[in-house]
Amino acid sequence: MSGNTSRGKLIVRWLSSLVGIVAIVVYFAWQSPAGFFEKGLHVDLLWLACGFFFYGVFLILSTIRWGNLLSADPTILPWKDLTIVTLIAKGLGSITPMNAGEFYKAELSHRILSDGRGSQYGIVAVERVVDVSTLLLCASIGIFTQPKLRIYFADKVPFVIGIVIVTIAIGIASLYFAVRFSPKLRSLYNGMTGAFRLLWIRKSILPLTILLWLSIAVMWWTLAAAFHANVSFSDALLIMSITTFIIVGSFIPGGLGIADIGATQIGIWLGYPPMQAFLFPLAIRANTFISLLYGVLGWFLRQLKK
Repeated sequence: MSGNTSRGKLIVRWLSSLVGIVAIVVYFAWQSPAGFFEKGLHVDLLWLACGFFFYGVFLILSTIRWGNLLSADPTILPWKDLTIVTLIAKGLGSITPMNAGEFYKAELSHRILSDGRGSQYGIVAVERVVDVSTLLLCASIGIFTQPKLRIYFADKVPFVIGIVIVTIAIGIASLYFAVRFSPKLRSLYNGMTGAFRLLWIRKSILPLTILLWLSIAVMWWTLAAAFHANVSFSDALLIMSITTFIIVGSFIPGGLGIADIGATQIGIWLGYPPMQAFLFPLAIRANTFISLLYGVLGWFLRQLKK
């Protein structure tokens, strides 16, 4: 039975990926301006190298943050293992639905430490809450640097903030009552409360989160430049934030297709020429490629460690 279930999940993943690929092909075949593919093949290697560098900065900051958050758990993970776990998790996150590969670092940490996994999944959940909050801040900055968008969203900010607060409150309340009726979830609850407590005790976690997402925005900006899709940093911040939300909310692995179309449409919406906007998805997929390369490096290091 378990073999059939695993095979079914694999088929669903491949089919969802195929849907994303078909969506990209159809959309770009019908909508892309003349000369798009020729221009997209000319890559500036210096800007591409900068993208690799800033993703490396992002990984270092992510590793430091994961180590800090893990201190909510009584166990300690060595720096080398922290690095391997982060590399593999980020690589998997770039090709899994809803960026779920990120949760694999809780599983890897559990295997290395041989302790309960529940608290570490709780810590990852808190990490995701902090990331979403930071991305909302980045998107807000991008929106309010655009005069037209600033006017459009000015009266909607309280509503959005209210939605976010209510959503978080419902999530916390649901977890609280779930723990009361299911003792199995207590370790998850303990991990989350411990991580939330650390946010107040260790003031470095929030600045680290802001810095690591800024490094991703800079990487996205440099990758766009590598494909000659020059974009302002504030717009790069906005496009990066929204496409990340699309990827995290998508059941298609890596947001394939939907994130690419979204980035293009946002670019056109911001007033960029179609030729330029259609190059934005190349930056997204270059990001995916870089994440995978670092993930393969992490897997290789783990095999050497064994």
